[in-house]
Amino acid sequence: MTQKFALLHADGSARGFLSDDLHDEIPAEAVPISDEIWAEWIDHTATRRWVDGQLLVIEVEEPATPVPQMITPREFRLRFTLAERAALTLAASQTLLQGDPSLQVFLDDLSAAQTVDLAHPEILAGMDAIVAANLISRARADEILAA
Repeated sequence: MTQKFALLHADGSARGFLSDDLHDEIPAEAVPISDEIWAEWIDHTATRRWVDGQLLVIEVEEPATPVPQMITPREFRLRFTLAERAALTLAASQTLLQGDPSLQVFLDDLSAAQTVDLAHPEILAGMDAIVAANLISRARADEILAA
């Protein structure tokens, strides 16, 4: 009968599996396991640990997938106060006259958009530019971007 083995990391997670019918040499540190444990572990390596002679199920929290927070350009614009919107419009026109179109391009892109993803790199870069222009604080930018 074929004997199956697991090679383990210090935390009990699997670093490899061996079978005496497939491998000529089985290291001394290999742990003998049953066919059932072999099958269970092969299917779920990431959530299993061998501890004190038992295969344990470890709850692994899946990393959260960011969900795009989509709003309309108007909803985005209304997250700014009237004074902030006015200052942004004025700063965009002044910097455009000085040869820096970045704020005006940001506003134009917002006007042309059908939706605004609050986590999109271009939106984040635009908010960084608004903060860098001292039109709002970083804390205020974070508040505006909060879902």
